[in-house]
Amino acid sequence: MNKSLVAFQLTCDKLFARYEVLYFWTFTFKEAMPDWYYSRTWNRFWVDFTGHFPDLIRGVKVAEHHKTHGLHYHAILNQRLPVGLVRRIGSKYGIGRVHVMKCDKGAVGYLEKYLGKQHWKDFHAGCRRWSPVGTWDHTKVSDIVVESDFTRQLAFETRGKKIDYRTYRGYRQNYMAFGDIQGPSRAYLAEVRKSYTPVRSFSDFDKNERSAAKLAMVADSENPF
Repeated sequence: MNKSLVAFQLTCDKLFARYEVLYFWTFTFKEAMPDWYYSRTWNRFWVDFTGHFPDLIRGVKVAEHHKTHGLHYHAILNQRLPVGLVRRIGSKYGIGRVHVMKCDKGAVGYLEKYLGKQHWKDFHAGCRRWSPVGTWDHTKVSDIVVESDFTRQLAFETRGKKIDYRTYRGYRQNYMAFGDIQGPSRAYLAEVRKSYTPVRSFSDFDKNERSAAKLAMVADSENPF
């Protein structure tokens, strides 16, 4: 489970805790379009749509990708707006079907499955898979903190101080290699030094050894097989 999915779940939990009744909206385009065209068209529609109901709607919206039918959009909103008006707004942007119904928390589970990567592997354009609707205290992806041994070591080392990327990368590389952001321990380095055998260069050999090595090199060059 990734941070985006956790943020979506927590956002929906807040939404259902705040409102007694919520509505599940579905917006479907009349025709399948090129991938790059969906987000641009949808954004234009959404600006027009929300502009008709300023500071009125709160909720969350999710994009659903079909291999053959392109993108559909769903939203869980706190208002059941005039469907006829919404359809008229949507018709200007190629939206053909608008459907709305009351919903419970089961709608969240239905939408979660469309946030997985497997549903987006054939979509070749940028698209936000989910986003909040309106201004309210939804959960942001940046609010989700994933705790691990690395993050605990990093928090202890930095003690809340900001570090640059080069320092962070060094800590990360040390942790990946040695399991410690400080790098190898003194005991580990001592063991490495004990087991280290210096590589002898050609000049380190005595005269007889160099002569034998030269003869071996000549023999190898004369017999390539």
